[in-house]
Amino acid sequence: MTTKKKLVVTTCILSVFSIIMAIFFNYVFHFEFWTNFSFAIFGSALLGFIMSLVEYRVERKRALEEYYLNSSKLINFFSKAKYFISIAPSELLINYYNELANSNPMFNANDNSSAKEDLFEFMHNIWINTIDIPEPDFSDFEKQEFDKFTENIKKELVETVLSYITISETDLSQLEMAYGNLDFLFGNRKLRAKVFSDIHKPLQEYKKYIDEKVYHFRGFMNSQYNNFGVIIKLIDDIQLKYFKIINTSDEYMFRITVYKDFLDKITDNTNWLKCKIYHQNHTEDKHTPLIGYQEMLKLKSIIVKNVR
Repeated sequence: MTTKKKLVVTTCILSVFSIIMAIFFNYVFHFEFWTNFSFAIFGSALLGFIMSLVEYRVERKRALEEYYLNSSKLINFFSKAKYFISIAPSELLINYYNELANSNPMFNANDNSSAKEDLFEFMHNIWINTIDIPEPDFSDFEKQEFDKFTENIKKELVETVLSYITISETDLSQLEMAYGNLDFLFGNRKLRAKVFSDIHKPLQEYKKYIDEKVYHFRGFMNSQYNNFGVIIKLIDDIQLKYFKIINTSDEYMFRITVYKDFLDKITDNTNWLKCKIYHQNHTEDKHTPLIGYQEMLKLKSIIVKNVR
């Protein structure tokens, strides 16, 4: 794109210079030969200017399309990050898995551990209010469910970690090359600055931030899943930074709605760029939730009224 831009500028300057010289030779020195020669140069330069301007406009559109497509592909790839969700608060999970890892090298739970008791109590309050099983069957049930719950947490964490490791392997070179090819004839500094601040830099920073976390994620995978508590904290940091989380609850139900807030904003900015390429009016799309999740906390009591 830079070559086309320089060609437009060069032919434009040559066209202006040659017509000035033609006028100068004709009206000042009355040199017919040099006047005709200058007009000949002007005609060739003007034709070259028109052709190079057409080529520049085509190249400008192609360069912007290439950047738009590369940034959109990257956003779609980043969207594959798995969102880790649990009804239990992160603090309880972190304490439980930290205590579990520190108390027993075989990674077996200690029935007397305070962190386990806190987490078990939290889940117990949910189960006892939502499941109608008499004792002693209920006690056996919740012990089995607690083991299933903690194992499912581990499984979800591993899948989330793997999704971020995959994202960290993304190559940004195509996006960097596409941005480096942007070189506009008019408004170059302003347009490039807007593309950089609204799209390019946020994607760079997101990739860098994930790479920093993935260093620990790889260690976690190589150590056969030790330090679940640390991993929960790292994933929690990512999700609080890049997702919009709306929690609502009442006496009976816990609800969570998750939006890809960061990527939604970048998508809005790439859509703005697309509209600029094709000369369309830009309107922000309505963002849809990534996840809508709800968990029953308590059964509603049913009151039957006698009707006479």
